Amino acid sequence: MHRTLRWREVGIETNLRALRDGIVIRRARLPPENTHEIRMMELWLSSIENVLGKIVGGCTSTASTSTRLCRRGMSGM
Repeated sequence: MHRTLRWREVGIETNLRALRDGIVIRRARLPPENTHEIRMMELWLSSIENVLGKIVGGCTSTASTSTRLCRRGMSGM
């Protein structure tokens, strides 16, 4: 026998946007000569934007499980 998993919204979009906004503020405060940390922040921002785009823009993942859930409207969870 197996248990059915229930979908519970955790507010990942809100959390990612807050994280992104915090990184943008921190990035703006960095001195221009701090190139290592600036590159890290830009990489993080790019990754967060990518994830947000996938969440907000719909399901674009090629993984079979993700694709299956997208077709079912995430209601399978």
